[in-house]
Parts: sequence; C-alpha cells; structure tokens
Amino acid sequence: MNTNLSPVQAYPFAWLDELIEVTLHPAYLQLKAIAPKHLEEICGQLTAETREIEYSLKAQTFGLTNKADIQAVVEQYYYAARELRRQAVKNAAAYTHNALLVKTGKAILTALDELGQRISLRYQSYLPPETLTPPASFPAMLYKLLIKLSGDQIGIVAKAAYQAGLIPAKSLREAFRLLAPHLSTERKAELSPESMRSNSGRAEKPDLDIVLGHLDKLTDIIQGYYRRR
Repeated sequence: MNTNLSPVQAYPFAWLDELIEVTLHPAYLQLKAIAPKHLEEICGQLTAETREIEYSLKAQTFGLTNKADIQAVVEQYYYAARELRRQAVKNAAAYTHNALLVKTGKAILTALDELGQRISLRYQSYLPPETLTPPASFPAMLYKLLIKLSGDQIGIVAKAAYQAGLIPAKSLREAFRLLAPHLSTERKAELSPESMRSNSGRAEKPDLDIVLGHLDKLTDIIQGYYRRR
C-alpha cells in the first residue's frame, strides 16, 4: 500500500505529543512550578497547532486516488488524536489544585475534541462506522466531571439515584454504563461501569457515612433557599 509519505515526513502531532506526554504530564514535572505565562501561551497556541494538523492531513491525502490509501492516512490521524486525548484526560485528573492548570487541561481537551470532530465530519466516508455515531462525533469527546468522592461512594449515589427514578435507564447496569464515561475522581481519571456496580452492591459503612454526610450538607443548603425567599 502506497500512501505517498516521505520517509522524513514530520510528525504532525509533535507539539501536542510533547505537551501532553511530557510538558504537562504529572509524572515528569512539578505542576505547581509551571509559570502562568507559559500556560497562557499554551492555550493561545492550541488552535494554530490543531489547524496545522488538519492542513497536514489534507496535504497527505491530496492526490491520493485509492480509497484504502486515504483511509489509512485518515485513521492514523484520527486515532493519534484519540490516544492523545486519553492521556490528556488522565493528566487533567492531577490538575485539581491549580486553577490555571485546570483551565489549560480543559482547553487541551476541547482542542482535541474539536479536531477529532472536524476529521470525522470531513472524512466520515473513510472512518469505521462506530466512530461516526451520532452524528459524526468524536467518540473520545467526553467532558469529564471530577467528583470529590471515591469510586465506591459515587456508585452508592448513582445506585440510589437510579432507584429513586432520577436516572432514566432501563436497568442499574445501563445507568452505570451511561454515567461512568463522564465521571472521574481525584484518584481515578477513568471509572468503569463494572466497578461502580459491584462496589455499590456491597457498600461499606465508612463510604455510606461519607455519602450521607454530603447529602446532609446538600439538604441544609437547599433548605436555606426557602429562608431566602
């Protein structure tokens, strides 16, 4: 298969890869030591870098007539963006105590989401059907909500919410499947539906106490709304 790629073709994701895998990777640096100006520069450069990646993709597919050749190039870009986003999600879980890092992490995720979506829309006939649902969306385009509970405690709340009829799912299993991709904790960037379901079925007293304590706080706050009327 000939994709007309030069042996010295520059890696189009080089800047993003270095940023996500090294510069802002929690394992390789002291996150608190990053200068605010540097983070602002990163946010300002994201759009230009993702546009350059798009131009590179267009250049590499321009002139190709064999669908299999075009598909190989498009999939390479698409899955490279998706893999970088997965690492960016993990990185973001470590940014919870630095507001500028949180902002930068969200900007990176947004830039990758938009890049993936644009690739999906422009080259949808060259991507597998499962990457285009619905409609032509980037499967990794999931905005994570960081919850200051453990995975076990989230499972308890989710199970109770389902049983109270607050989650419109056909089963508890489906409720966890719908929620898990969008939730993370301070220790886990990814939650699995299976772990949420199994842990909620054998809840331990300390976790129940913590959840009830938070619910008491919520009740007090909501009751306060009545007093302000």
